[in-house]
Amino acid sequence: RKVTQTTEDRVTEVKVHFEAHPNDSIRRAAQTLNMSYGNVRNILKYFLKMHPYKVQCLQFLSDNAKLARKSFCQNLCSKISNNEIDAEKIIFSDEAHFWLNGYVNNQNYRFWGTQPPHIIEEHNLHPKKITAWVAITNRQI
Repeated sequence: RKVTQTTEDRVTEVKVHFEAHPNDSIRRAAQTLNMSYGNVRNILKYFLKMHPYKVQCLQFLSDNAKLARKSFCQNLCSKISNNEIDAEKIIFSDEAHFWLNGYVNNQNYRFWGTQPPHIIEEHNLHPKKITAWVAITNRQI
């Protein structure tokens, strides 16, 4: 185990490293900077007040698609409030995708910073995948 002290120079090294490489793990940064994992973690947390933010992976939506979704929601809400649609007959569904060409593990994909980064990673709409689907109604799954 590397024993390192926290000095102003070390704090500056860690700050410069994570400004240049905000996606690096603490272990990778510790190895690169020749410091202990605990020292890098303490500098990030207590001295630099940084936090590991999760990056959101979302489907790319064009402006037309966003307008179509908004219009659909407004139309549906209007029909429910006017009793044109029975809300108890609505089916809620969800799906899970298992990608065949790779997958971003969101649990391990972090961005170190002092504020949420508002990073969004866009991906193609139709990658090769297998999908599991479930529907829930007011009576059954």
